[in-house]
Amino acid sequence: MNKKTIFSVLTCLIAFFTCFIHVSAKEYNVNMYATETLEEVFTKEGVTNYDLSEYNRVDLDDKRVTIYLFRLSGCSNCKSFLNFTANTLLQKYGDKIKIISFEMREDQRNNNLRIDIQKFRGESDNTAPYIIIGNKTWNGPIDSMKQQQIEESIENIYNTQNKYDIFKDMSGKLFSNNGVTLVSEQSFSPNYTLQAIMTSRQDLILEEGYQFIYSLDITMRDGSNIVPIQNSAPLHIHVSMPGGFDEYKVAYVDANGDIKEVLPATYKDYDLSFTTTHLSEYAIFGKKKDTTPPEEVPPTVPGDNTNDGSDLEQNPDTGTTPEDTNTDKLDTVTEKVPQTLDNIESFVFLFLFSLCAFGISFILYYRKGSKSSM
Repeated sequence: MNKKTIFSVLTCLIAFFTCFIHVSAKEYNVNMYATETLEEVFTKEGVTNYDLSEYNRVDLDDKRVTIYLFRLSGCSNCKSFLNFTANTLLQKYGDKIKIISFEMREDQRNNNLRIDIQKFRGESDNTAPYIIIGNKTWNGPIDSMKQQQIEESIENIYNTQNKYDIFKDMSGKLFSNNGVTLVSEQSFSPNYTLQAIMTSRQDLILEEGYQFIYSLDITMRDGSNIVPIQNSAPLHIHVSMPGGFDEYKVAYVDANGDIKEVLPATYKDYDLSFTTTHLSEYAIFGKKKDTTPPEEVPPTVPGDNTNDGSDLEQNPDTGTTPEDTNTDKLDTVTEKVPQTLDNIESFVFLFLFSLCAFGISFILYYRKGSKSSM
């Protein structure tokens, strides 16, 4: 193989990874993800005493209500839902439901899908299991109230002609690229792709206390052409990024590099989000709160036994005191679903790896050529 051929091949590899980083678009089709049948899930989680005779009928598939189950292997709350399915749902609605399971602990793509769906719906609770029936969802422990709601949803949706499906609804409304997700309230062509490219705007200055983090040029494209998106329905932008600040703001930057509008932003679990009506260049700023120590509380006067109950230790999650805790309640321990930065680090790693491979191969080849000519 001559030098020109090697150089061309390695250049194509680098171009491939670079394009993969910047122009990849997500497709939302159940068949593109690793799913499990109900019987497979029962076997993996040790659920027994179930009857699939009605469930396995194929003559009623078009009428069935689809239940999307996002679960974690070994999750106690997930197994509780599976037991509820085996003991109740199959007995009552075995010929009326179809359950599609997405395991998230071992399959990061399934977890990314769950995150995209929650962004699309404006949800943030990341406890397992995550269950979708029609346009309703449930998280965490499936108690008796949630069980009743699930049964009601199955009964209501079963006789509906045009059943709502989250995957179809996301088509043309959710786009993702390079750690940036766009959720639109109006539909665009599913053939469009989102492009988010990092820009250099370190010289931008916001109000006092806010530090520049980084800036992004966000555009919608039809092939190589930019689609003008302006004054449209609200566009909800999510940027996957590490934290480090207490407050965030996003600034719209015009073509001259000037800040024209400042937008409020929220941040939670590696996700910064803001809402706009047009796509352009946006700069992200962060601010840390004043860390001045709080004023010291005066000590209790010796002998003062007055107690209004305000010094009882409270549960930070529920606000209840130890006396209020009922040890006979159902186990409500929830298992957090793993978060992600949308695999942006993986793409960057692939690019850097291909770049290093090109450099090393190039050097070794020329060294070999030099030795052979001696």
